[in-house]
Amino acid sequence: MIFSNRTMYFIILSAAATLFKSRKTDINSAADAAQALRPFAGDAAAILLSVGIIGVGFLAVPVMTGGAAYDLCQTVGWKYGLKKRPAQDRRFYIAIAVFTVIGAADQLPRF
Repeated sequence: MIFSNRTMYFIILSAAATLFKSRKTDINSAADAAQALRPFAGDAAAILLSVGIIGVGFLAVPVMTGGAAYDLCQTVGWKYGLKKRPAQDRRFYIAIAVFTVIGAADQLPRF
């Protein structure tokens, strides 16, 4: 999680420094940020910003779902721990999987 937060911090810091220098301060979305970074990063601005945001998400999701599974197991009194094998601690690992699916499903486009 520390690595994820440091990465996120430096993405924000470098984008903010670049945007401030170019006097683009009316950013309301990631698309706005990518457009504003285009003069500095060229056509790859959107791709670079997207890769950074997705990468931080990949770092944070396992920590968040694992934390939620720990909380659930503590609350209901189940055995838990990543040091145990899935066969030894089935409900804990199922909880991680369920929280991961819920988190991923929340990001699906709505029609």
